[in-house]
Amino acid sequence: MMKDPTKLTYITAISNYFWIIDIGGFRVGPNDNFSDGSNSVYALSKLNIAIVDTGTSLFYVPYSAFKTFVSTVFHNIPYQI
Repeated sequence: MMKDPTKLTYITAISNYFWIIDIGGFRVGPNDNFSDGSNSVYALSKLNIAIVDTGTSLFYVPYSAFKTFVSTVFHNIPYQI
């Protein structure tokens, strides 16, 4: 169940085959900054296509945004690709 259904945002799917959406940026977490003050909002240099799976936490991002996406999600946590 959603914490706050009033914050639900609808996105237009651009394909009937997958949940494919246009993505121009992303934010990790509910705020524009992490607790250390660093930015958690990123705009991509161009509009890209992403696939979301509403039945899981699966989220495909374009290769051009992958490194930024992963480094943001793992903010201040060591990781290896």
